[in-house]
Amino acid sequence: MQRHLELVTVDGSKSEVTDLAWSKRPDDLRFATVGPKEINFWCPADVTKKISNKGVFGPKNQQTNLLCVVFDEEGWAYTGGENGLIQVWNSEFAVAKTIKAHSGQVTSVATDGNKLIAGSKDQKISIISIGAGGNFKLDKMIDLSGISAIAGLPLTYPKSVDFHNGNLLVGLRNGTIIEVKSALDAEPQEPRVIMQSHFEGEAWGLELLDDGQVVTCGDDNRVMLFDSTNRQFVRGGKISDKKMKDPTKKSLASTMS
Repeated sequence: MQRHLELVTVDGSKSEVTDLAWSKRPDDLRFATVGPKEINFWCPADVTKKISNKGVFGPKNQQTNLLCVVFDEEGWAYTGGENGLIQVWNSEFAVAKTIKAHSGQVTSVATDGNKLIAGSKDQKISIISIGAGGNFKLDKMIDLSGISAIAGLPLTYPKSVDFHNGNLLVGLRNGTIIEVKSALDAEPQEPRVIMQSHFEGEAWGLELLDDGQVVTCGDDNRVMLFDSTNRQFVRGGKISDKKMKDPTKKSLASTMS
Protein backbone atom coordinates (compact mmCIF):
# COMPACT_ATOMS: atom_id res chain seq x y z
CA MET A 1 0.00 0.00 0.00
CA GLN A 2 1.32 3.41 -0.90
CA ARG A 3 1.39 5.89 1.93
CA HIS A 4 1.01 9.67 1.86
CA LEU A 5 -1.22 9.37 -1.19
CA GLU A 6 -4.53 11.20 -1.40
CA LEU A 7 -7.15 8.67 -2.50
CA VAL A 8 -10.31 10.77 -2.64
CA THR A 9 -11.65 14.18 -1.66
CA VAL A 10 -15.30 14.69 -0.75
CA ASP A 11 -17.37 17.42 0.87
CA GLY A 12 -17.73 16.48 4.53
CA SER A 13 -20.52 18.92 5.29
CA LYS A 14 -22.44 21.88 3.90
CA SER A 15 -21.18 23.87 6.90
CA GLU A 16 -18.30 23.28 9.34
CA VAL A 17 -16.92 19.96 10.60
CA THR A 18 -16.41 20.36 14.35
CA ASP A 19 -14.86 16.95 15.05
CA LEU A 20 -14.19 13.50 13.60
CA ALA A 21 -13.19 10.07 14.93
CA TRP A 22 -12.47 6.54 13.70
CA SER A 23 -14.32 3.55 15.09
CA LYS A 24 -12.30 1.60 17.67
CA ARG A 25 -13.89 -1.76 16.81
CA PRO A 26 -11.19 -3.89 15.12
CA ASP A 27 -13.30 -4.92 12.10
CA ASP A 28 -15.07 -1.57 11.68
CA LEU A 29 -13.80 0.63 8.84
CA ARG A 30 -16.06 3.58 9.62
CA PHE A 31 -15.32 7.06 10.86
CA ALA A 32 -17.75 9.82 11.76
CA THR A 33 -17.82 13.59 11.31
CA VAL A 34 -20.05 16.00 13.22
CA GLY A 35 -21.18 19.58 12.78
CA PRO A 36 -24.21 21.84 13.20
CA LYS A 37 -27.21 19.53 13.71
CA GLU A 38 -25.66 16.64 11.81
CA ILE A 39 -23.47 13.55 11.99
CA ASN A 40 -22.20 11.61 8.98
CA PHE A 41 -20.87 8.05 9.12
CA TRP A 42 -18.23 7.30 6.45
CA CYS A 43 -17.13 3.95 5.02
CA PRO A 44 -14.39 4.95 2.53
CA ALA A 45 -12.55 1.61 2.65
CA ASP A 46 -15.56 -0.69 2.25
CA VAL A 47 -16.75 -0.91 -1.38
CA THR A 48 -19.82 -2.92 -0.32
CA LYS A 49 -21.29 0.04 1.54
CA LYS A 50 -22.42 3.55 0.70
CA ILE A 51 -19.55 5.96 1.25
CA SER A 52 -21.50 8.04 3.77
CA ASN A 53 -24.73 7.86 5.75
CA LYS A 54 -26.36 10.76 7.55
CA GLY A 55 -27.28 10.07 11.16
CA VAL A 56 -30.94 10.19 12.17
CA PHE A 57 -31.94 11.89 15.43
CA GLY A 58 -35.47 10.48 15.31
CA PRO A 59 -38.77 12.14 16.31
CA LYS A 60 -38.17 11.78 20.07
CA ASN A 61 -34.75 13.46 20.13
CA GLN A 62 -34.02 17.16 19.81
CA GLN A 63 -31.70 18.10 16.97
CA THR A 64 -28.76 20.08 18.25
CA ASN A 65 -25.34 21.25 17.10
CA LEU A 66 -22.85 18.43 17.66
CA LEU A 67 -19.45 19.51 18.96
CA CYS A 68 -17.50 16.25 19.41
CA VAL A 69 -17.61 12.54 18.59
CA VAL A 70 -15.93 9.29 19.68
CA PHE A 71 -16.44 5.54 19.19
CA ASP A 72 -16.03 2.74 21.71
CA GLU A 73 -14.53 -0.72 21.13
CA GLU A 74 -17.95 -2.16 20.28
CA GLY A 75 -18.52 0.31 17.46
CA TRP A 76 -21.07 2.52 19.24
CA ALA A 77 -20.63 6.24 18.59
CA TYR A 78 -21.10 9.02 21.15
CA THR A 79 -21.57 12.71 20.39
CA GLY A 80 -21.60 15.77 22.61
CA GLY A 81 -24.40 18.22 21.97
CA GLU A 82 -24.81 21.93 22.41
CA ASN A 83 -27.95 21.11 24.40
CA GLY A 84 -25.93 19.36 27.13
CA LEU A 85 -26.84 15.82 26.03
CA ILE A 86 -24.64 12.92 24.97
CA GLN A 87 -26.17 11.04 22.03
CA VAL A 88 -25.53 7.29 21.65
CA TRP A 89 -25.54 6.15 17.99
CA ASN A 90 -26.11 2.54 16.88
CA SER A 91 -24.91 0.67 13.78
CA GLU A 92 -28.05 1.80 11.91
CA PHE A 93 -26.85 5.43 12.12
CA ALA A 94 -29.62 6.41 14.54
CA VAL A 95 -29.78 7.73 18.10
CA ALA A 96 -30.42 4.76 20.39
CA LYS A 97 -30.27 6.71 23.64
CA THR A 98 -29.42 10.10 25.11
CA ILE A 99 -27.56 10.73 28.37
CA LYS A 100 -28.14 13.85 30.47
CA ALA A 101 -24.94 14.44 32.43
CA HIS A 102 -24.27 18.16 32.08
CA SER A 103 -26.01 21.52 32.33
CA GLY A 104 -23.83 23.11 29.65
CA GLN A 105 -22.61 22.28 26.15
CA VAL A 106 -20.76 18.95 25.93
CA THR A 107 -17.49 20.04 24.35
CA SER A 108 -15.38 16.85 24.47
CA VAL A 109 -15.88 13.08 24.70
CA ALA A 110 -13.57 10.08 25.00
CA THR A 111 -13.84 6.34 25.68
CA ASP A 112 -11.53 3.84 27.36
CA GLY A 113 -12.78 0.28 27.69
CA ASN A 114 -16.19 0.49 29.34
CA LYS A 115 -15.76 4.12 30.39
CA LEU A 116 -17.23 7.16 28.65
CA ILE A 117 -15.74 10.52 29.61
CA ALA A 118 -17.34 13.86 28.77
CA GLY A 119 -16.30 17.46 29.38
CA SER A 120 -18.68 20.40 29.37
CA LYS A 121 -18.93 24.17 29.47
CA ASP A 122 -20.39 23.72 32.96
CA GLN A 123 -16.71 23.20 33.95
CA LYS A 124 -17.30 19.58 34.90
CA ILE A 125 -16.00 16.21 33.72
CA SER A 126 -18.29 13.18 33.91
CA ILE A 127 -16.98 9.60 34.00
CA ILE A 128 -19.70 7.14 32.98
CA SER A 129 -19.71 3.33 32.95
CA ILE A 130 -20.98 1.71 29.74
CA GLY A 131 -23.01 -1.33 30.79
CA ALA A 132 -24.61 -4.21 28.93
CA GLY A 133 -27.92 -3.62 27.24
CA GLY A 134 -27.38 0.09 26.78
CA ASN A 135 -27.25 0.89 30.48
CA PHE A 136 -25.12 3.82 31.61
CA LYS A 137 -24.10 4.75 35.15
CA LEU A 138 -22.47 7.95 36.32
CA ASP A 139 -19.36 6.95 38.26
CA LYS A 140 -17.98 10.35 39.09
CA MET A 141 -18.33 14.06 38.41
CA ILE A 142 -15.18 16.19 38.66
CA ASP A 143 -15.69 19.93 39.15
CA LEU A 144 -12.87 21.91 37.53
CA SER A 145 -13.98 25.16 39.18
CA GLY A 146 -12.63 23.86 42.48
CA ILE A 147 -9.03 23.50 41.25
CA SER A 148 -7.01 26.24 42.90
CA ALA A 149 -4.25 26.22 40.25
CA ILE A 150 -6.63 27.56 37.58
CA ALA A 151 -8.88 29.69 39.79
CA GLY A 152 -9.44 33.09 38.25
CA LEU A 153 -8.38 32.07 34.75
CA PRO A 154 -10.80 32.70 31.86
CA LEU A 155 -12.34 29.99 29.69
CA THR A 156 -11.76 27.10 32.12
CA TYR A 157 -13.87 24.59 30.24
CA PRO A 158 -12.54 21.42 28.59
CA LYS A 159 -11.89 21.23 24.85
CA SER A 160 -10.39 17.72 24.98
CA VAL A 161 -10.33 14.81 27.40
CA ASP A 162 -8.54 11.47 27.55
CA PHE A 163 -8.68 8.61 30.04
CA HIS A 164 -6.35 5.63 30.49
CA ASN A 165 -5.70 3.25 33.39
CA GLY A 166 -7.82 5.40 35.67
CA ASN A 167 -5.87 8.58 34.91
CA LEU A 168 -7.57 11.61 33.36
CA LEU A 169 -6.08 14.26 31.06
CA VAL A 170 -8.00 17.46 30.34
CA GLY A 171 -7.13 20.19 27.83
CA LEU A 172 -8.86 23.48 28.61
CA ARG A 173 -9.91 26.24 26.23
CA ASN A 174 -7.42 28.59 27.89
CA GLY A 175 -4.35 26.51 26.96
CA THR A 176 -4.06 24.63 30.27
CA ILE A 177 -3.47 20.86 30.46
CA ILE A 178 -4.54 19.15 33.71
CA GLU A 179 -3.83 15.61 34.92
CA VAL A 180 -5.94 13.81 37.53
CA LYS A 181 -4.34 10.56 38.64
CA SER A 182 -6.58 7.73 39.93
CA ALA A 183 -9.59 9.85 39.02
CA LEU A 184 -12.10 7.19 40.09
CA ASP A 185 -10.69 6.77 43.61
CA ALA A 186 -12.83 7.98 46.50
CA GLU A 187 -10.11 10.55 47.22
CA PRO A 188 -8.13 11.05 43.98
CA GLN A 189 -4.84 12.89 43.94
CA GLU A 190 -4.94 16.66 43.69
CA PRO A 191 -5.24 17.68 40.01
CA ARG A 192 -1.86 18.71 38.62
CA VAL A 193 -1.36 21.43 36.04
CA ILE A 194 1.05 20.01 33.45
CA MET A 195 1.16 23.04 31.19
CA GLN A 196 -0.29 26.48 30.61
CA SER A 197 0.09 28.62 27.52
CA HIS A 198 -1.31 31.57 25.62
CA PHE A 199 -4.62 30.65 24.05
CA GLU A 200 -5.96 33.44 21.87
CA GLY A 201 -4.42 35.32 18.97
CA GLU A 202 -0.65 35.69 18.80
CA ALA A 203 2.21 35.82 21.31
CA TRP A 204 3.75 39.25 20.63
CA GLY A 205 6.48 39.47 23.25
CA LEU A 206 9.21 37.14 24.48
CA GLU A 207 12.13 37.95 26.78
CA LEU A 208 14.85 35.58 28.01
CA LEU A 209 15.94 36.43 31.56
CA ASP A 210 19.42 35.94 33.02
CA ASP A 211 18.30 33.02 35.20
CA GLY A 212 17.02 31.03 32.20
CA GLN A 213 13.37 31.92 32.68
CA VAL A 214 11.27 33.21 29.79
CA VAL A 215 8.57 35.88 29.93
CA THR A 216 5.91 36.09 27.22
CA CYS A 217 2.82 38.18 26.50
CA GLY A 218 0.13 37.99 23.87
CA ASP A 219 -3.30 38.75 22.49
CA ASP A 220 -4.97 36.87 25.35
CA ASN A 221 -4.13 39.83 27.64
CA ARG A 222 -1.81 37.69 29.76
CA VAL A 223 1.85 37.74 30.73
CA MET A 224 3.42 34.36 31.52
CA LEU A 225 6.67 33.16 33.11
CA PHE A 226 8.23 29.84 32.08
CA ASP A 227 11.20 27.88 33.43
CA SER A 228 13.11 26.93 30.29
CA THR A 229 15.44 24.53 32.16
CA ASN A 230 12.65 22.38 33.59
CA ARG A 231 10.25 23.23 30.76
CA GLN A 232 7.52 24.27 33.18
CA PHE A 233 5.04 27.10 33.53
CA VAL A 234 5.83 29.11 36.66
CA ARG A 235 3.08 31.72 36.96
CA GLY A 236 1.04 34.20 34.98
CA GLY A 237 -1.34 37.10 35.26
CA LYS A 238 -3.65 39.49 33.48
CA ILE A 239 -2.02 42.55 31.92
CA SER A 240 -4.92 44.98 31.95
CA ASP A 241 -8.49 45.30 33.24
CA LYS A 242 -9.12 48.22 30.91
CA LYS A 243 -12.48 48.14 29.16
CA MET A 244 -12.35 49.26 25.54
CA LYS A 245 -14.95 51.77 24.34
CA ASP A 246 -15.49 49.61 21.28
CA PRO A 247 -16.86 46.26 22.61
CA THR A 248 -15.54 44.46 19.54
CA LYS A 249 -11.96 45.33 20.55
CA LYS A 250 -9.91 43.88 23.40
CA SER A 251 -6.95 44.98 25.48
CA LEU A 252 -3.97 43.30 23.83
CA ALA A 253 -0.25 43.14 24.49
CA SER A 254 1.57 44.05 21.27
CA THR A 255 5.13 44.29 22.57
CA MET A 256 7.25 43.81 25.68
CA SER A 257 10.59 45.04 27.06
